[in-house]
Amino acid sequence: SAVRRNTACRALWKQYFYLQNKFSNVHQDFKVPNLIIIGSQKSGTTSLHNYLSQHPDIFMSHFKEPGYFLESTDSPTLNTSRKRLRLGLDDAALLKLINLGHSDETWIGESSTYYSMFPFLGAEAPENIALRSPNARVIYIVRHPLERIVSQYLWGEKNEFALGSFHEVLEKRFEVMVSISSYATQI
Repeated sequence: SAVRRNTACRALWKQYFYLQNKFSNVHQDFKVPNLIIIGSQKSGTTSLHNYLSQHPDIFMSHFKEPGYFLESTDSPTLNTSRKRLRLGLDDAALLKLINLGHSDETWIGESSTYYSMFPFLGAEAPENIALRSPNARVIYIVRHPLERIVSQYLWGEKNEFALGSFHEVLEKRFEVMVSISSYATQI
């Protein structure tokens, strides 16, 4: 999340990735993720991502929220673009980033809450998952809807994203916050 928020940090990450790509003598067959966590924000996706990465047969991308199954487009959504969410990388470069550090694990995982933000974001994800990784296993993690909304606000306040009181933010972003917590619609 620090990479996404901070322009300088994002630039350093891209330079690191560029150098890793440029000077790597090892040819690697980059694999499409076949284990996907699509849970809602503030529902424990990071914890689950980290727990799964400890299993010897599972490789979880070191970069969480790569959004590989989003389209790489500049069309603005939720005050940003899918291209920005994907760090401006095309599918091949993003796949390299996801596979960075992968050896011979059976499962290649990635976690992106963007896939569960319909209708604002991620509508294309189910079709892209079916096309690019038809045998993928998908884990959808949820949290009590009201607790999730409060946690999202508190996280935003802590990270200086929430502008205003809980009631002010909820009034401004009510439709988005409630939609993300409408799990039946997401599924």
